[in-house]
Amino acid sequence: MPVASAVMGLKSRRKGASFELEVVHLLQAAGLDARKISGMYVPGPDVSCPVLGHDRKLECKRRARAFGTLYGFLNGSYAVVIRDDRCEPMVVMKLEEWTRLALGKKIGEPF
Repeated sequence: MPVASAVMGLKSRRKGASFELEVVHLLQAAGLDARKISGMYVPGPDVSCPVLGHDRKLECKRRARAFGTLYGFLNGSYAVVIRDDRCEPMVVMKLEEWTRLALGKKIGEPF
């Protein structure tokens, strides 16, 4: 069964790479100078994007159903602050709202 696991690995890598490009294109369409910086088998961030004059690195993750609970928490909220025990809090928000922040735009202001 090594062939099946190799194929699944390739499908997973392709899915991840296509999502990284999707994020880059969405950010570029909004006017940000985003670029893909990751490569296959290279650990580290996937996307580089300037945020208020500072270059920031983004990690892109796509799963079939793993984030359903987060989407439920986000329903009707601007953002969700989450934390595992003994870890720092982090913020989860819609990419569109994050893009507005990165551009210094107000809520609801067009790109």
